[in-house]
Amino acid sequence: MYTGKGISILVTHMRKKSPVTLYLDATGSVVSKIPEQKKRVLYYALVLAGQGHGTPPLPIAEMLSNDHTVPSVSFWLMKFVHNLSKYTTLTIRYLETDYSWALIQADLLAFNKESILSYLDRCFDICQGKDDGMDSKGFTVIHLCSAHVLKAVAQAICRHVTDKGHREFVIFVFARLQNSQTLDEAIWIFQALCIVLQTRTNTASVKKSIKALQGLIQSFNLDMPDMPENRVQMNADDKNVQSRTIVGRSRFSTVFRRAFDEATTAVTEEEESSEENLYYSPSIIQTLFNTYMPIFPMWSGVMLGDLERHAADKDITSVEDGGQRQDNKTRETNCHVEGWFSIVKQHILMKARRLRPGNFVRKMYSSLQGRYIEHIMQHGFPLKLLQKPLNVRDITFAEESWAKREKVTASKMGESKYYSIPTSVPHPKRKQSGKAKRHVTTAVDQARENTFEVSSNQEQDISAITVPEKNAKQQPTTTKLGEATSAPKKKQQRKPKKRDHTASESETQSKTSSNDKVDLSSLMTMRATGLDTYTCKDKDVAATLKTTPLNVQDE
Repeated sequence: MYTGKGISILVTHMRKKSPVTLYLDATGSVVSKIPEQKKRVLYYALVLAGQGHGTPPLPIAEMLSNDHTVPSVSFWLMKFVHNLSKYTTLTIRYLETDYSWALIQADLLAFNKESILSYLDRCFDICQGKDDGMDSKGFTVIHLCSAHVLKAVAQAICRHVTDKGHREFVIFVFARLQNSQTLDEAIWIFQALCIVLQTRTNTASVKKSIKALQGLIQSFNLDMPDMPENRVQMNADDKNVQSRTIVGRSRFSTVFRRAFDEATTAVTEEEESSEENLYYSPSIIQTLFNTYMPIFPMWSGVMLGDLERHAADKDITSVEDGGQRQDNKTRETNCHVEGWFSIVKQHILMKARRLRPGNFVRKMYSSLQGRYIEHIMQHGFPLKLLQKPLNVRDITFAEESWAKREKVTASKMGESKYYSIPTSVPHPKRKQSGKAKRHVTTAVDQARENTFEVSSNQEQDISAITVPEKNAKQQPTTTKLGEATSAPKKKQQRKPKKRDHTASESETQSKTSSNDKVDLSSLMTMRATGLDTYTCKDKDVAATLKTTPLNVQDE
């Protein structure tokens, strides 16, 4: 679940100079269990950090699911990343999550599109200075909550050590490992811890290591001896490619294994002391090595802050302020998403538990509408972010669509137009030159078309055939069969004036009678001379006069 308003707010934060960190976690007991299913429903939230009291965290994406596997979580995150990429090409700088392998693998697949081993190899190259931080600008740093990791380590140590002082000493040293910003610094701390926990007697090297670690715990000052150059450098053969586990294939495992071997060699070469080492506990080292050291960059500070500090040509010195280093962030926690879960349970749901999914979604949606407005006003963002963002017209974000399906009759069911035999083969239409003119049949055209032979004794009435007068509008003619034809009409440029209908009718009748007389006289003249065609008023008229009866001529 996510909204356009939440994504718009996130994009506005990402366009600022400061990097954006999102916090991911899950909680239960807010939604009731689905009937006939064993797994409980968890509420997942991807939260934007708040800014202290009065500025609470804001969720950007949420999900309700009873399937807590990598495919389900990664699909939700991939869908969110896909929608986010419609509005910006920037990437999330940091993603803080819980120490859960399902969340870790889903985060890497959704944000970086890589596996855990590929991510560890990338981090190792950056820590060695081979990358100088340039490759880190295009990927998201996945970091584990320091509080969750430290709690898990403390629980593991309690299973091996019963003494409280001994237990807290090891936990303090591990906390300094979390604060380490370089790989060399972490190797030195781990090697000193190996000497202390692996040696039975209190030798000189053990006393020296205990003193150095106690000073580190008290003041954060790390007085490391000069280390030989290229101590961390590895060859391609150092990586165990044949191993199928993260511990076997991680290059950080190889580095810390080498530090452990050097510590063991140094202790063996020393003379044993009669004094017993109270810190002796080799099982703790084995637990750290098998569980936490292979994924060292995910819970330490080496990947936090400006990663360009790992470049070979960079020289940074930490600034001390009351014993705390201020140059880069050393650890991060998931406190913001935990604070959001507290707001949901205490204030939004009013301590209600196991709601129906529909009721939970409605309450969350109504609460978020006001929280969006509050967040925009507190950060001084434009109010236009409350509007729904426009969809980006890009082929990479195309969606599948279907047209409205027409109803198919039973007769056409199973038929295909182009794969069946048509009733007639289609052909293109003939092209017409210019605008088609309207054809009007006149008496002359009728005479030309209907040429027939009639015997000399057959009588034929041609009195109905009239010849149009010159420069006069052709009137409809009547043939023998009583069919009326109209003459072509000319376009009138002006609107004719109104005339007296009575005078017009009388004038028309006089003109018609005179025309009839002229036409009959002309026909008689042509009959006497034996001509088949004649010219009347500058127009050729075709007529058949050989079989015209004499009584018609006399009339």
